[in-house]
Amino acid sequence: MRAIAWGCLLLGCGVVAFATRARAESAVDAPLACAYGSPDVTPPAGTIPANWPLFTIDLHGSALVPESTTMTRSSDGHVVPLAFATRFGPSAPVRFAPREALVVGETYVVDHPSCPGVAPRTTTYLVAASIAAPASLGTLTVSGPFATNERQGVCHREVFVVITLTPDPAFGAEPWSSFDWVPSVDGVATRAAASVGTRTTRLYLPCGEQGGLGTLGEGTHAIAASAGPWTVGSARALATFDAAPIAFTARCADAVRVDATTLAPLSPGEATYWDTDVGTCAMDAGHVAGMDAGLVDGGRGEPPAPAPSCACATPRASSGWAGVLALAWIATRRRALRRAGS
Repeated sequence: MRAIAWGCLLLGCGVVAFATRARAESAVDAPLACAYGSPDVTPPAGTIPANWPLFTIDLHGSALVPESTTMTRSSDGHVVPLAFATRFGPSAPVRFAPREALVVGETYVVDHPSCPGVAPRTTTYLVAASIAAPASLGTLTVSGPFATNERQGVCHREVFVVITLTPDPAFGAEPWSSFDWVPSVDGVATRAAASVGTRTTRLYLPCGEQGGLGTLGEGTHAIAASAGPWTVGSARALATFDAAPIAFTARCADAVRVDATTLAPLSPGEATYWDTDVGTCAMDAGHVAGMDAGLVDGGRGEPPAPAPSCACATPRASSGWAGVLALAWIATRRRALRRAGS
């Protein structure tokens, strides 16, 4: 009888846990309601320079349509073409930039993007003279290639070049100092983005035992860079600055062994230390081979035995309380029979 009571209790707890989990998953999957943050728009309404590069509307929501944002010149109804930044998730704000110069002395009205449940808003700007802006992104230099290790073993060696930006001095002041810059290889933008305050970034070569993930193949390339209000967008913003391309030849055989942090050359003893496999290279290679063969532990162990199947059906949330009531009824019935027999 006591076992039956415990069974009822455990089953009831299971149902409660299942229902709690279902509510949590439902909350995660629920659409994000439209709402403004604070401040709702940057820059705020008022006077702005003609070359102000970036506007942000802190409105978020799952049903938000960023491209419904418009900027209209009041005097003649001209709609300014805009470039929109990619939003990573419904909680991200809307960021956009003009793709043409604003006219000094004109008034422009920004209609905020549409989002269900939020009343339409507008922000009005009066355009004043331009502020000092960079003439270009600056100049680039490329050094390397370098070969480094952060773990022992040839398989963990990484080969890369270092791209150094010397930015135009105007990038030391807002709003330009908040820009990002991104290098490109043969006209194709890479993912090695950095803020203009970060003067160096790396491009990796697919060299040596590791291979694979390099963004800069061997050979001669044209390496350039650009900076804008963001590094990824649907269209090029007007306030985008470029660094002239430079030619660079990358060869894996030219890689110099250096310290991973300081980039100081390694001594022969240090190079030997980092080249010594402490078992991780063989383990990683075996693990990959085992995965390819459909085994576990790199093929060194037997696949685990399948878990025993249960003939019982897993209770659904809708039938859990029925199970609890059934067990309670059985317990009551047995108690009644025992009393009748006594």
